[in-house]
Amino acid sequence: MAHANILDIEQEDYEYLQSLCRCRTIQAQIVDRAKILIYKAQGESNAAIAQRIDVNVNTVKLCLKKFKEG
Repeated sequence: MAHANILDIEQEDYEYLQSLCRCRTIQAQIVDRAKILIYKAQGESNAAIAQRIDVNVNTVKLCLKKFKEG
């Protein structure tokens, strides 16, 4: 089984992502992206994240790639 890499993000960014997930007025797509980053920061695998938020694993990979590219 592949080892899940942990996404290294600042505490301030982590808290901002959590606030996005609690917001009821933004698009679901933005919330999903925030959740992907949070779950990755918690050490979950791409496959587990995809299953958890019901998206394709390629969606998770693309989100992480875009985050890392800035």
